[in-house]
Amino acid sequence: MEAHLKKMREAKAKKAKAKKVDKPKKESKGLGDTVEKVTKATGIKKAVDKVFDAFGKDCGCDKRKEKLNKLFPYHRVPKLCMTKEQYQLWKATRAGIVGIRVSGKQLDVIAQMHSILWAHKYFRPCTCEPATWKQWIDDLDKIQSTYEKENVLS
Repeated sequence: MEAHLKKMREAKAKKAKAKKVDKPKKESKGLGDTVEKVTKATGIKKAVDKVFDAFGKDCGCDKRKEKLNKLFPYHRVPKLCMTKEQYQLWKATRAGIVGIRVSGKQLDVIAQMHSILWAHKYFRPCTCEPATWKQWIDDLDKIQSTYEKENVLS
């Protein structure tokens, strides 16, 4: 009898282990995805879904998630590399930036190239936000460096 119970426990443990297949973690696009992960992990999402299902209504979680992802996206390293034309334009623009002096035309190039390479809507931050401009310049410098390494430029 004890041997039979031991076999049953082993079979149950083996079955449970087989069910536990690690799924690849979905990377968050923005704040909305992160909020969804937290609410699922804490059980809040399940509770909210039950309440709204009882009333036959949509909780609006998906719309809210998408809106938060758009408003607060996580900046990722771009998948795109500069084209030769973009590289030449950035190199010429970058050479003209001396210290903290940046012309309006240079700001246009920075904003336009950053929006293309990071796939975000074009906008020009206020010049009173130098940290944003500095970050964008650093971002473009990194892509320029990648372009140079991949194309072995002299």
